[in-house]
Amino acid sequence: MARVQLAELAASPTSHEEESDEREVGEGAPVRCADLLVDVLERAGVDVVYGVPGGAISPIYDALVDHPRIRVVHARHETSAIFMAIGHTRVRPDALPCILLTSGPGVTNAVTGLAAVLSEGVPAIVIGGEVPRSKFGHRALQEGSPETKMAASLLAGGGARRALVVVSTSNSVQVLDDDTIGWFVGDGAGAFVVERSGSDSDAGVVGWKTINSVGTNDMFVIRSVPSGDGGTRLCTVADESAGAMARDTAEPYLRACVDGALTMASMSVADVDFWIFNTPNAWYADFCARALGVAEDRYHSVYPRYANIGAVLMPAALYHALDEGRIRPGDAIGMYSVGSSSTASALILRVGQVALGPYPERPASAQ
Repeated sequence: MARVQLAELAASPTSHEEESDEREVGEGAPVRCADLLVDVLERAGVDVVYGVPGGAISPIYDALVDHPRIRVVHARHETSAIFMAIGHTRVRPDALPCILLTSGPGVTNAVTGLAAVLSEGVPAIVIGGEVPRSKFGHRALQEGSPETKMAASLLAGGGARRALVVVSTSNSVQVLDDDTIGWFVGDGAGAFVVERSGSDSDAGVVGWKTINSVGTNDMFVIRSVPSGDGGTRLCTVADESAGAMARDTAEPYLRACVDGALTMASMSVADVDFWIFNTPNAWYADFCARALGVAEDRYHSVYPRYANIGAVLMPAALYHALDEGRIRPGDAIGMYSVGSSSTASALILRVGQVALGPYPERPASAQ
């Protein structure tokens, strides 16, 4: 009997017992679950795969390397990938295209395309990645579990007054030790509680704008590299064109989001008391401030404290601004953040009463 290494797909075991990543199959060399899936696709007549790579779907992309008869086409957006597949069937009515989507935003970005496939009756195979079921309910990266969807529906329907938001990042495990990216990325976690204000309060979000940052889709890519123990690991590396992408998109994304949020709030940059900018590197907060004309005493950067801690940067920056008294109840604050291959977003918030938790512990490396 041979052993199969199972990829972390949605079909992982549902048992509450410790999950194994292997199982027995018939005679032959060890085969990954993803390889078996691609074999099935090839037998079904799939000769072209469209999609946008991502962590949860990467085992299938790895398996496609060993199936040269299936051509892989990378799109710059998930819905675009589906429209490519629709065009494929128009040219070749007998074709059966396949679309690969990663978890979380990878699936939600494809909603428009999926609606077109259903309404037009186009034959296609759509495969979406998912975090392992053992991680459901634990806020894993891009988790699409029923628990997460239930919480979102509860808040949207007004069924809850308070929401606990937990964010975390573990960038260090996603980069190579000798890659310069590893010089400035870190790990962190944070949490905050958001409460609906009373009808007699003007506190809360008064304007927002979100756009898709598809222009940075290839800035960082996930590659399979040797792990040193004879196996492989998935790592994030910067594309050679990352610098040009950042230069070409930074200000347009910033202005589109901030202008949209300010217009919705009927405010100007000068009306905002303090700004919180994402700080993925040492210069980004200063860049945003200069582009918008924000004075030096009306923003700050937590990059010198934490380097790049991903999704935790925004709550960390907000915490320290409140702790230092730079933001007070009644102030109007602006917030802007951008993520490569995802979204850029700005919001204008009128601050209500805030209670701060314990002061953050120093990073482990600094102790």
